[in-house]
Amino acid sequence: TGLLAYISKKEGELRQLERRVLQATPMFAMLKADQRQLTKVRFYEGFEGMKGVYQEIKADLKAGGRKEMVTYWPTEALEKAIPDFFESGRFVDMPGFIKRDIFYDCPATAKYIEAYKKGPTTHSYRLWPHDKGEFPTDVVVWGSKVSFTDVRGAPAGIVIDNQSVADSMRMWFDMIWTSLPEPK
Repeated sequence: TGLLAYISKKEGELRQLERRVLQATPMFAMLKADQRQLTKVRFYEGFEGMKGVYQEIKADLKAGGRKEMVTYWPTEALEKAIPDFFESGRFVDMPGFIKRDIFYDCPATAKYIEAYKKGPTTHSYRLWPHDKGEFPTDVVVWGSKVSFTDVRGAPAGIVIDNQSVADSMRMWFDMIWTSLPEPK
């Protein structure tokens, strides 16, 4: 009888504790929602800096999480800034990886399209009309990061690590993507 009374008392205490936890749940949710993400910004210059960004992209994608990348490619400017970019294999091409590109419509673009057709990346693309002009920067969005590289001169740019910025850039990308026709 004493053991049953003790168990009954403990059950009552546990029910009361459960009620308190349930009452506190909204407060925990508010605390969690109010946490602000710190934005990290890094500047880089030159070929070595740009090479480092592509190594970072590959490392992040291998580490896990979202294995998707979207890019706006100023193909001719990139070829001029880094003449061996295509031949060096610096473009990201990995198994289990999804990549969508908006390429500037020019002869240099054909090399990249053919290379991606060989795999292993799942690749799709749209062509930015030549008559609208080439993008002034190379923009790469992956995970929570966005890289902006000015390739009109010596390559230089920034990497912004912030989920909201990356999501916004993806939204703009998707809007442009759907406005461009599928390639033939």
